Amino acid sequence: MKAKAKSLLKILITLAILLVSVYYSLKGVKLNELWHSIMNVNYWWIVVTIPVILLSHWLRALRWRTLLKPVKEPESLRNLFSAVMIGYAVNNITPRGGELLRPLTYSKREKVPLSTVVATVFVERFLDVLSL
Repeated sequence: MKAKAKSLLKILITLAILLVSVYYSLKGVKLNELWHSIMNVNYWWIVVTIPVILLSHWLRALRWRTLLKPVKEPESLRNLFSAVMIGYAVNNITPRGGELLRPLTYSKREKVPLSTVVATVFVERFLDVLSL
């Protein structure tokens, strides 16, 4: 199969999955009620929560940096923060998928062994359980 045909096939499959997903997600939803709800939302609460969420993720990146220090001094807090954000984004698509992608992303960016970074994620999760 030629490259253009493969690319077109991938796009068509993606669109088909998208359309089927949208259909099933909106099945049984009264669109006029949905639209009314969207128009009457107090968006102030969304705007207020964004800085709180970003601060929370930044603090998680700082905690992760602390866990990585004994192995290798992290060069960039930006790489840690972006890996945390990528992890949370992927968690929205697939449960716990971000917990796998976060160490992989950071490991590639900072040239740290993947097993080491994954171990810090396990320690982080263990600390989360203890704190609960």
